[in-house]
Amino acid sequence: MSEEYHLTWTDRPTMAITTVIGCANACCYCPQQVLAQQYNKMDNAPRHVLRFEDFKTCLERIPRDVLINFSGMAEPWLNPDCTEMLLYAHERGFGLLVYTTAVGMDLAEIPAIEQVPFKRFVVHLPDAERRSRIPTDDAHIAKLRRLEESRIKRLELRAIGRTYPKIKAGLRKQVREFGLLSRAGNLANYRAIGIPPRKDHFDPSKKMRGKIRCSRMTGGRLNRNVLLPNGDVLLCCMDYGMKHTIGNLLTDTYADLFRSPAYLKVTEGLAHGADILCRSCEEAVQDVPQ
Repeated sequence: MSEEYHLTWTDRPTMAITTVIGCANACCYCPQQVLAQQYNKMDNAPRHVLRFEDFKTCLERIPRDVLINFSGMAEPWLNPDCTEMLLYAHERGFGLLVYTTAVGMDLAEIPAIEQVPFKRFVVHLPDAERRSRIPTDDAHIAKLRRLEESRIKRLELRAIGRTYPKIKAGLRKQVREFGLLSRAGNLANYRAIGIPPRKDHFDPSKKMRGKIRCSRMTGGRLNRNVLLPNGDVLLCCMDYGMKHTIGNLLTDTYADLFRSPAYLKVTEGLAHGADILCRSCEEAVQDVPQ
């Protein structure tokens, strides 16, 4: 891994784009129901699909040094405007990341995105035990092969647990296989799913005490945030229960997010033991004075 590549991913803020609420892949290791229940409780029937015009409005409020991550809390290409959004963000000068199962992506869209100099393009494959509805048929394998053979930069193949054998045999690139995260306790039964936890020693029910920090924060900020279809911004990709909504980019500036009462509650809670999501999160670490 080059230094430039390392820096783009670990040392820059990101905004993950959730293009839809409700993911057809229904992975049992993703707390989709938790998100949907909280989102549907909101007033005024919030939009479940991110509109292209709303995406443009939100993007204009985000500084160019923020990486735009088409991943979010559902498969991004379930929104038919995903490719158009991605290309628009590229044209506006943003660095781009992708995490996709390729479900909803059309083969004809692949040539259009090959030109984009992605910082990372991760393709999530189905697992051997079929804990998701990600397809395993010949048509999907053909799509994965087309992605693998494309000129897309920094393409990676990943699976949660063991890769589905037919998929693995049909591809050339090495697949990285990962264990589970509890999503800061939002995936309550994660140890019963049958995939080893990524951090076996961690118990989200035993909340961390004392002064803590997020191991993924950059520049002293909790700025790995998530945009929802209604413009709301969540603290991070662990917040499926929408515990910390720090603003709305259809009405607020990007700077407003980091001085909102919801954001300040979290930053104060890191030091003073308040009941914040971070205390149940695998990415949190004790903040030891230097």
